[in-house]
Amino acid sequence: MPKTIPAMRGQIGSTEYFLVFLKAGEIANITMPKDVEGWDDLSMKDRWQRVANLNRIKKQIAPYFAQDKDRFSGALIVAMQNAAEVIYEPVKEILSGKGFTGSHRAAADNLGFLTLTDGEVLIPIDGQHRALALKYAIDGKADGKDLEEFRANPDVKNDDIATILIRFDTDAERKKARKIFNKVNRYAKPTTKADNLITDDDDIAAVLTNDMTDRQLFGGAIIHPRLIAWPGTTLPDKSHCFIPLATLYEINKNLLEDHKEFFKKRASEDITKDQEAALFEVLRSSWEKLLKNVREFGELTADPEETGDEARRELRRENLLGKPVGQRVLVAAYLKLTKMKQISSKEEVPGRPELDEVIVPRTVGMNETEAFERLNKINWGISHTNWRGVLTREGNKVVTGTTAIALGADFVVYLAGGMPDKDEQEKLRKRIVGEETDSSYQLPDPIA
Repeated sequence: MPKTIPAMRGQIGSTEYFLVFLKAGEIANITMPKDVEGWDDLSMKDRWQRVANLNRIKKQIAPYFAQDKDRFSGALIVAMQNAAEVIYEPVKEILSGKGFTGSHRAAADNLGFLTLTDGEVLIPIDGQHRALALKYAIDGKADGKDLEEFRANPDVKNDDIATILIRFDTDAERKKARKIFNKVNRYAKPTTKADNLITDDDDIAAVLTNDMTDRQLFGGAIIHPRLIAWPGTTLPDKSHCFIPLATLYEINKNLLEDHKEFFKKRASEDITKDQEAALFEVLRSSWEKLLKNVREFGELTADPEETGDEARRELRRENLLGKPVGQRVLVAAYLKLTKMKQISSKEEVPGRPELDEVIVPRTVGMNETEAFERLNKINWGISHTNWRGVLTREGNKVVTGTTAIALGADFVVYLAGGMPDKDEQEKLRKRIVGEETDSSYQLPDPIA
């Protein structure tokens, strides 16, 4: 059935387009590029869309549309195939000569109505992930199977989705569609991790990380806001900061590991103020211990003003704890050292010959004072040979990434005397040198 909808007509370069509002239920039923007739026969060069990331749609985008009452979406860019009979009528023509006067006259040229014949095939050029996510959010299904990540929300089908329509019938129009997709995605700059952290109200660790810098919340800032780098995930040599916001967030997730059941809840709705305050207190207590007891952390934060900037820069040039990777390694190692765990040991039982040997559980783990004492005895200098192959490479280049952080944390646990098991030590040695069993590398002696 033909349908007439309000539309604004625009022109960019040689491309005429129409800005309309379609219901999310209509967007959910548009044709995906892979379902376009002849799509499989197109060469990679002639295709204009990437393969949809279904896992991301199911786990991130669709739950957002289904669950968040404050959901929103930017405009989709959609191609109209079989659009020869689509008609655009400016409002001033419909008014039968009544026309517009004054400043309204020029504006009315691009304000009107678009009539669709119901024979058009709508294909997303930019927005196929959102289109599929809307479908999943409304139906709660993917490929006929119920989704476990969230519950369907049929109300989503009535949402108004801004849609930019362009024609897609001639070879020139199809070529133009591919070019639009390429340019829109190539030059779109994604938000940084720091940007996302600042605006994320659904991640309790992100919310609490932001709260740490607010002097008005929960008794004041834990780390002086001037010492937290944003944006960015690194600390350049000239930076006056102590830690990047992104690193602070990752460390906070580690510190809240025992409370990770809250990570799956929406911070803005499912966590009470009392729970948020209690989680914040966990971070406050942990960071106060770290800043007080880790020598370099204390030096880096002692003077948050400009008078302390050069001391921070100098320490960062020479010491791993002035760099994000070293900070994450130390905190991860500290948590490993102080976390109590049960292990098995054989122990004789006097007077019970039938039980000469039994497996008796015992706990190992350092108290916090001992852990900090040993961590402070470690030489964290970037040029120290202990770090070669672990956190540094040739030329004292510092290695980053989650693999390096995991290896570094275990290495520090060993150095601090928290890895007495010989088999575990050998596994650590092989992780450092690779699987070359004939390597002459030996682990350095742990702290006495």
